[in-house]
Amino acid sequence: MADLTRRTAMGGFAAAVLAGCGSGSRTTPSRPPSSSPSPTTSTPAAVANQRLLSSGLTSATGPTPGAAGTSLAVNPEVVVVGTAPDSTIQQIARLAISYQPTILEITGATAPTQSLLILAPATKATFDQWTGEKDNPAESGATVFPSPPAQPWMALKPDTDQRQLEVTLAHEMLHALTLTFASKRDQPTWLTEGFAQLVSADVTQIVELAATPPAAASLPTDAQFTAQPERSYVLAFLFATFLQQKRRDAVAAFYTPAVHGQPGDLDRLAHSVFGAAIPGLTQQWQAQYAAQVRTLRG
Repeated sequence: MADLTRRTAMGGFAAAVLAGCGSGSRTTPSRPPSSSPSPTTSTPAAVANQRLLSSGLTSATGPTPGAAGTSLAVNPEVVVVGTAPDSTIQQIARLAISYQPTILEITGATAPTQSLLILAPATKATFDQWTGEKDNPAESGATVFPSPPAQPWMALKPDTDQRQLEVTLAHEMLHALTLTFASKRDQPTWLTEGFAQLVSADVTQIVELAATPPAAASLPTDAQFTAQPERSYVLAFLFATFLQQKRRDAVAAFYTPAVHGQPGDLDRLAHSVFGAAIPGLTQQWQAQYAAQVRTLRG
């Protein structure tokens, strides 16, 4: 059994609603030496195959390293493998290597002991095959959390433009670097997806803006993420942005402890970090949002 997170393309939002987004803890540090052990296997294909196996992937359920039409990028931080063009594979690897230290710094998370695994299929059909999901036109990436001890892995949908690739990769890396099978299952989707959108914007400095804001703010339920994904991602992102405006280090102080804590601890944690539980914070956000929308609509 596996669980997935999905990165759905948000349209964007009016800039005034997003005032303060990206003003969090982002810095651009030089890349520190990786804490991951250096692979001892001799060839890149063998290293990639070993990493695939640690996620429970075989040639029947994923790419085959070394096969014709399959490209690789292998290093201690990341293994990228797939049927996408080699130039795309290498670009994804370079971006992932540059993003990882910043995400770890923003979140306060610990560097993984294994390389991140990213699959880069050449077609949407292959993306669906590897992730086990039917095509969702709005979906641009997914992170799969197999049952332990198998390791999580990411897949990026092909045919995205450069901005979408960067935003999606950073979003999925936040999931892979901070979530586990249990935390993905137990924590509300607004938390995991809203902060993934926020950290992605922080890391890439790309903020997607929607043409028309929802009329009113509400914290989306898990069911609403399925029924109304675009609206739900926007609202979760805006709530995470609101929390970051209240406290600059909200990602490290709230999100990271939340996803490593016990289900039901969110209100206690929120009160200790922000001075109010989630219902109270939601009311504050809704009042701020309503005032911003009135201003935007004149």
